[in-house]
Amino acid sequence: IFFRSRSVSSTLCTFWPRCPSIRRKLCGSRSKRSGSVTNGGGAGFQTGSTMKAFTTAAAFAEGFRGDHAINSPFHLPASKLNIERDCAGKRVFPKEDGVVNFAEFENGMYTLRTGLEMSVNTYFTQLTDQVGLCNVVKMAKRSGIHRADGKKLSEVYSFTLGVNEIAPLTMANAYATFAARGTHCD
Repeated sequence: IFFRSRSVSSTLCTFWPRCPSIRRKLCGSRSKRSGSVTNGGGAGFQTGSTMKAFTTAAAFAEGFRGDHAINSPFHLPASKLNIERDCAGKRVFPKEDGVVNFAEFENGMYTLRTGLEMSVNTYFTQLTDQVGLCNVVKMAKRSGIHRADGKKLSEVYSFTLGVNEIAPLTMANAYATFAARGTHCD
């Protein structure tokens, strides 16, 4: 299903998560903004909080549990974040202004489960710190995530917040990995 107005467009991709032959279906047309809907055009689309699922999967793979609690304030200044390294070993620094949640009432103690339910940005940024940015990136890649423009994924603090531009079909395929209980098919 594809919907487009002057300011909004959306795409629905469906997969039948059964390997080795995944049935794919994408309904859509061309968008002036980014080219073919099938591949997201040259730029794709920023995925936002849908990337938190891969951070969650990486946390579970590292032995974290659903009751893992982190104090998550509305605003998390950069000074409160650890300096992490990307998968190439390069130091990654958080943005100077830090990370904020969607709403001011999103602050306090959250568990992995409640942080995911509420999509708490400061929880997931800190969880990425604890799990390791590279582990999160590797989990996303194993699930089939890659940029629509073919460039290397941006391994930055906001990775878990969905800053990379990914094609809709790629996101659907990656989420099918969860439906297939961790088995990814290309």
